[in-house]
Amino acid sequence: MKTSKIMLAIVAIFLCTNLVFAENPEVLANKMVAKLAKDVTLTESQKIAIQAKAKELSVKLQNAESIKSSDEKQASLSLIFQGFKQNVDSLFTPEQRKQLQIKRNERRNAAHNKLKSKK
Repeated sequence: MKTSKIMLAIVAIFLCTNLVFAENPEVLANKMVAKLAKDVTLTESQKIAIQAKAKELSVKLQNAESIKSSDEKQASLSLIFQGFKQNVDSLFTPEQRKQLQIKRNERRNAAHNKLKSKK
């Protein structure tokens, strides 16, 4: 169970970093806002704040890409994503957090079930 969570986190980091480096920060920010807006209703001020944080995320990830050691890079990316998630989560109301947690759990369970079915 713990190993599958670690692998899922590594895959998520890999996919997100590839997405970040493939697109400019503005496009990435718009995609992140659109993805979150599918799960919860966002106010205009939340959309603007999330876009700003997503642009910061993109810059931090690009800076982390220059780290040579894979262990250091993974640790840095993990901290960057953890900080981003905390910053964005702080923008939500308690009800929005609850809705997002439900959606995250649904996606996590779906991914876990998909991995199980491949065995």
